[in-house]
Amino acid sequence: MHPPMRYAGGLMRAEIVAIALAAAVGVAYAEAEVPASEGELHQRVQTQTPRKKLSEFLVPLAKKAEKKKDWAAAIPLYQALVAARGPASPEAKQLAVLWQQAGQIEQATLAWIAYGEATKGAEHDVAMTEIQRLSSLKDPLADKLLLKPSIAAAKKSFVAGRAAFAKKAYGDALVHFHIGAALAPDLPGFLRELGATYDKLGAAEQRRELYRRYLVARPFGGNADLIRAELAKEKDVLGTLLISSSFPCTEMWINRQRITAKLPEKGLVVAPGSYKGLCFNPKYEMALFESTRASRR
Repeated sequence: MHPPMRYAGGLMRAEIVAIALAAAVGVAYAEAEVPASEGELHQRVQTQTPRKKLSEFLVPLAKKAEKKKDWAAAIPLYQALVAARGPASPEAKQLAVLWQQAGQIEQATLAWIAYGEATKGAEHDVAMTEIQRLSSLKDPLADKLLLKPSIAAAKKSFVAGRAAFAKKAYGDALVHFHIGAALAPDLPGFLRELGATYDKLGAAEQRRELYRRYLVARPFGGNADLIRAELAKEKDVLGTLLISSSFPCTEMWINRQRITAKLPEKGLVVAPGSYKGLCFNPKYEMALFESTRASRR
């Protein structure tokens, strides 16, 4: 049995334990991010420019990547379209299909759930049927798809967002920045601009939740230290993840991100959320994994 995982008083202790894998592969098992719900601010805020027009430049890029079956490039583009057009849009349905075609059953299921919750009638029934069918296909050892950021398109969204912000079109700016963050989540600047835009819209809680999601999903991401600094300004928001292993690790991953630098001796500062760790050693054809959930004190 796995030893219990604990998080108390802002401190989370994780002892990674052994389990044999069917094949010697180094894969990070991360809890998939749940797609945004229809009620999230960036999907319901009033915009001066129609949302379809705000995101129209993405369509030919998405179709081109889809035609080439370049799922790693197509999926972020469709995620950006969903950020602009909503979870009930045709693009949201196609995103679920692309996750399936890429063999990412867990992500496909989550995408169908989001689409099913946002739709009614025949489209809702389609989503429920797919969710039921996929429930028997989940493979916890399947390789995870490494998505490709669309840097050029993301920078275009960044410029458009800054221009909208300058005109005090904060709804437009919020959508532009969410599009860009979906295309290239580690591109410097997006989270800072999103935070400023949420502040202008009087949405401090949504800003905090955005930062928390990013830090959970990408604890070693390009903006992780910036977000830690922002969240650290508030009391009892962050905790510490302490990681140890009874097995020599050639590779160690946390939430799909490989650890390449030495971890702080006092532990890694993290946000509340679910964390899954993987320790891999090809010499023994073994991997160790454990998961825990952190919550606010």
